[in-house]
Amino acid sequence: MTSLDDIRKKAEEEARNGPSPSFDPSFYDTRQKAEAEALADAEDDIDLSTFVVEDIAGQAALDAAAKKKAGIGKRTRRKTSHWASRAFAACLRQEWLTFKGAVPTDNGGSDEIFGMGEDIEQRVVDKYILSGQFIRTQDYIEIIDPGLRFPITGKIDLLIHSNKDIDLLVQEDDELMAVEVKSCKDFGEDRGYDLWKKYLPKREHVGQLTLYLKALGLARGYLTYFNRQRALRTRYLVTYNEAFYRSIIRHYRTVEESLDGPEPDIPRGINGKRFPCIWFSRAPDKKGQPAGMCPFFSHCWAEHPITLENPGNGGGKSA
Repeated sequence: MTSLDDIRKKAEEEARNGPSPSFDPSFYDTRQKAEAEALADAEDDIDLSTFVVEDIAGQAALDAAAKKKAGIGKRTRRKTSHWASRAFAACLRQEWLTFKGAVPTDNGGSDEIFGMGEDIEQRVVDKYILSGQFIRTQDYIEIIDPGLRFPITGKIDLLIHSNKDIDLLVQEDDELMAVEVKSCKDFGEDRGYDLWKKYLPKREHVGQLTLYLKALGLARGYLTYFNRQRALRTRYLVTYNEAFYRSIIRHYRTVEESLDGPEPDIPRGINGKRFPCIWFSRAPDKKGQPAGMCPFFSHCWAEHPITLENPGNGGGKSA
């Protein structure tokens, strides 16, 4: 019987004198190669489902826990200004409810999608940093217009200085410009660039940038769109227009006038089947399923009662 000590002595002897005449290295090389190939084939055929399990419930629990923690201590706050991002907002009733501190009846938004928008904004910022045009981000603005009861507030995504070799429509160096970035998933993005741009730029987005130009006394700025489905992108040069600014002020004045009366009716043309009430997924396996909705959807379309935490804000009472 061969012991471990015998094997060790034989190995030491072969190391000193070379392998015995009966030793054929090619036999072992061939066998090892065949074993390695067989093992590789077995590894390629491994069924992942035998050791990988989808954790649907766990992911849902994580999302719910994070959402609950994020909401601790938060309350519906009194709206004390017109938001630049709500220039030409489509629903007067939603504006009235927001100013009155209405507690949402629905949670129709997506923090994940909002986070994607922030990531895309950072991507655009990085491009301006690389181009050498970057100045700073997240400038807060406030406009006190004599025609309004409330101020207008907002936050500019990005400030840059122009470069005539890049800003071909400007053709000037070092002009201070504001940049507003919009991540979107609009109609037609799956059918080509030109169809995607058909509904761009959007009036409310031009309005938002116009307010930023007004606040900083800038002549021009860029409105940048980035489609998060296919990375389609484009930008528009916006020149400050005083008449357009005044039209935004008239819109805000209409909102303020509504605050002195009861809750407005649902605006004509809004039917609860599309934006701004509800919007649907375009995914082939989820068509017809809501992807988001107004925070007051059930109040308007299912007669759910509404709670106003600041009913006196601007005057008026709930209907």
